Amino acid sequence: MRQAKAVFMMVVYDTPESWLRQAIESVLHQTCPDLYFLIQDNGSTGQTAEILREYAGRDTRIVLFRNEVNNAMTPEENAAWWNLVCRYTLELESEYFAVLDSDDSYAPDFLEVMYQIATEKQADLVVCGTTMVDESGEKTLRERLPPALALERREMSASQFAQEYGSFRSVWGKLFRASLLWEYGNGFAQAASQQVRNGADTFCILYLMRKITRFVSVPKSLHTYRIRNASVYQGTQGELSPNRVREGEQLFLAACQTAKSYTCLNWEAMHFLYDVYHYHIHDLLASLLDNPSMSPERKVSYFRTVLDAPLFAQIGETSNRMVWLVDQMLLRLLTPAPPLPLEYCCSLLHRKDSAKQDIGKRQLLELLDRDAWEQARRVEAALVVQCPLDEELLYLRLRRMADCGEDWENARYAAQIARLLYPENTAIGKLAESLES
Repeated sequence: MRQAKAVFMMVVYDTPESWLRQAIESVLHQTCPDLYFLIQDNGSTGQTAEILREYAGRDTRIVLFRNEVNNAMTPEENAAWWNLVCRYTLELESEYFAVLDSDDSYAPDFLEVMYQIATEKQADLVVCGTTMVDESGEKTLRERLPPALALERREMSASQFAQEYGSFRSVWGKLFRASLLWEYGNGFAQAASQQVRNGADTFCILYLMRKITRFVSVPKSLHTYRIRNASVYQGTQGELSPNRVREGEQLFLAACQTAKSYTCLNWEAMHFLYDVYHYHIHDLLASLLDNPSMSPERKVSYFRTVLDAPLFAQIGETSNRMVWLVDQMLLRLLTPAPPLPLEYCCSLLHRKDSAKQDIGKRQLLELLDRDAWEQARRVEAALVVQCPLDEELLYLRLRRMADCGEDWENARYAAQIARLLYPENTAIGKLAESLES
């Protein structure tokens, strides 16, 4: 065995043959051939193991490892895998390592370009761009390119942090200094300890960014990511776990820690991270409503779980968009065929704290009478999280929107909900009609 410029790692589980071959060959055909390729067969069935043995027999740079049960490594198997990884990276003093999904691929010059930059800049981590393609691999959907950036100390601006954040979300498309291997493993261990499964890659990279000093990003696409039709956000994996809500909060907190370590945790960075969390909740609720495996009753209950998230309520009081998202998704939730009974929805969605809600509604009314629109909006947002379908609250919300002449997009959804739930309330009907016109 010899020292190599880089060690590539890939985990495989029943990947379609053409995709698997493309992934393997993209590593073996690098213009810089000085590498090892460690492949973990994660309990595959069918012909996958045979394909892997075929390539290993043709190229001595490939080292195979197999655990017998998918996603259920025994302690002995886990130790054996990490011993193998350590042997080819740390013991052989290989300089860098990279990771690849078994349905993705690297450009032929990935290692050549990334290694040259890494050695010139003495970088701990180098990041490149990614091209997103459809499942067939024939259609380019979009390209994600990081800015040209070279850091010699842990410091960046909020705008740079926002531009780089997309590249923090995955472990592929990167060249890591080999000495970071233990921290890389620790990043995933930290993610597991916080029960972050979906988003573990992001959690790990955010953790690693707090451990490095020299960082380089290259605005060139050297990695191809295949977007598969069957994904966990499309409702094809059974019921959504309530832990998805908590994962969004944990990733938000990890991102805040990373921004703080780079001295850029200001309002601009926070506003960006609020947007990231907003999109997380949007995608989560959209997948919830489109999920054929969950009953309408379970969807209502899950919606309450989202509203109960502390970060959701906190951001709702600072951002109209979060309240708008609640209205938009509630309207979809309340109009299945046949529609759910109002009493049932209220019993699940409303927190059992009527005294606090009554105080909040009185405070909201006083603020409206004084034309204190911004203060009123904050109180309103807190009440929306507590009792989104309350008749009096809907009336007060429509009144605020009509009086202040703002939030027209929010008003459209709120008006439709109010009309749907309380068709006999003439005061609500008049306000809704004026807002919809």
